[in-house]
Order: sequence, then C-alpha cells, then structure tokens
Amino acid sequence: HVYQFWYNGTWHSADLTTLSGAVANADSSSGINNIMNTIGNAMEVEYIGTDHHVYALWYPLGGGGLWHASDLTLASGNPNAVAGSPLTSSMDPIANTEDLDYIGADHHVYELWYNGLWHPADVTTLSGAVANADSSSGIHTLMNTIANAMEVHYIGTDHHPYSLWYPLGGGGAWHATDLTVTNGAPQAKAGSPLTSSADSVANTVDLEYVGSDQHVYRLSYNGIWNITDLTATAVP
Repeated sequence: HVYQFWYNGTWHSADLTTLSGAVANADSSSGINNIMNTIGNAMEVEYIGTDHHVYALWYPLGGGGLWHASDLTLASGNPNAVAGSPLTSSMDPIANTEDLDYIGADHHVYELWYNGLWHPADVTTLSGAVANADSSSGIHTLMNTIANAMEVHYIGTDHHPYSLWYPLGGGGAWHATDLTVTNGAPQAKAGSPLTSSADSVANTVDLEYVGSDQHVYRLSYNGIWNITDLTATAVP
C-alpha cells in the first residue's frame, strides 16, 4: 500500500491505497512521486502498480475532500511500465501542463501530460534518441529556465547520460542530446540514480549522477554543459 505521513504541527499517517479505493498495490521496486497539480488543483501521489500501470492518487486542495485513484495507463493509452521503472513529474507553467515520465516495457522514455485530460507520448521516438533507457537507473524531469525548455534526463543502456528536451511555448519538437558524446561526460555506473535541479542563484541547471568510477559527477548548464567531478573536487 501507499502510505503518507502528513504534518500540520504534529505528524499523522494515512493509508492512501485504502482511502482512495485504488485497485492495484504498488510495485515496491519502482518509483513513487508526489506533486501539487496546479491545473487539477489537487495534491497527487503517483506510483507504478504491481500490474505495471501508472497510477495517480489525488486529493482536491482546500481540505474537506476525499482521496481518489486514477489508472493513467488506461486513461491515456500509454504502454505499461517496465518492472523497477523510476518515476518523475514536473509542472510546466508555460504550456500549463503536468508532465509525468517513466520507462516503458520496451525501455523507451514515456510521458503522460495533463492539461485537464491525460495524454500519451513516446519521448524516445519523438526525440529520435538512439539509446533506450536503463530501467535500473534514475530519471528526472524539470523545467530548464535557462534554455527555456522542458527536459527529461536519463541514463541510457550504453551508460551515457542523456537529455531529452522540448522548447517551451509550444509549436516545437522533442530533441535528444547524448551528454557523453557531445560534452565528454563520463559514463554512468549501471543502476546509477539521477537527479537534477535549477540553480536560480548561479543561473544553471545541475544534473548529478554516479560515474563508473563511483565518483559523483555534476553536469551544469549555463548555455553549454560543464562537467565537475564532485568527489575529486569536494573539500573534506
């Protein structure tokens, strides 16, 4: 079951699977994510079920409501997730969508995007990416305010870090960048986690992962991608 601890001055617990009436338990080897959906005006918890469908448990904001469960695979027609798939989501305030990404059974990166309804997208095919995703590694999505693009970062089956990106504002197309080939980024260790964030002070997008040498590497984007071995350069 999916459980929640919530805090309003003291900690409380909730069994969201039971409260929402969700029909599928969670695959504990896969990812889980929560986000405030400003379009649906709801707090959401997203997970991958033991049936390999992607689910959203959602609670209307403002209090006094109930938890609900939605099978996003059925709603969108997107393929099932691979066992152990990571899961990530982000809000796109320009397109006014919520974007949720996971790895499918064919190891493509898939996106479910919400603008009042859920829609499917095979981002690997749309971007022309040459490498499938390593489902044992991480995946992360964020809005790159420097390049003005929505990005999905993942580790390929070739152990290269990749960026799939879509120009914000609509009317564009998905693109793929192999950060190892184009920028010399070291290869990732098989099963490496992955995270990324926007640094509003340095005005960069920072992507971190574990290299094949077990060092933590950072790729920072300020118009071009820059590489730092954080393990080697960090001061004790």
